[in-house]
Amino acid sequence: MKDHERAMQAWSALELAAANRQTLTYSMLSQLVGVPARGLAHILDHVALYCRDRGYPSLTAIVMRKDVGQPGLGFWAVPSHKLARELMRVFEFDWLAKAAAPTPELLEELRSKAKAQRGRG
Repeated sequence: MKDHERAMQAWSALELAAANRQTLTYSMLSQLVGVPARGLAHILDHVALYCRDRGYPSLTAIVMRKDVGQPGLGFWAVPSHKLARELMRVFEFDWLAKAAAPTPELLEELRSKAKAQRGRG
C-alpha cells in the first residue's frame, strides 16, 4: 500500500480521535495504520497538506511523542509556540460534519505539488 493510501487510513483514525478530543501517540497511530512509527512522517505529511489546502485546522497536531507530549521534530504544520491554540482549533472543529475526507488521488496530487515547489525553492 502506498503512502497516500495509508494516509486515508490515518485520516480516519485522526478524524475520530479529534472528534473525541483525544490525542494519539505515534505508536498508537502506527498500530492503527500498520506502519512503523518512524514511517509515519510521509503519511502525516499528506494529511497536513490536505488540511492546509482546505483551510482546516492541522489534524496532524494531535499526534504526539509520548515522551514529551508534543509532535515530533519533523512536524511543520504549526509553529511550536502556536501548538496549544491549534490543538483547541482541532478539537473545536466538527470533523465529522464539516470536513470532507480526502481521496487517495488528491492526497498524492497535493504531495507531488509540494515536492515540486520545494524543488524550485
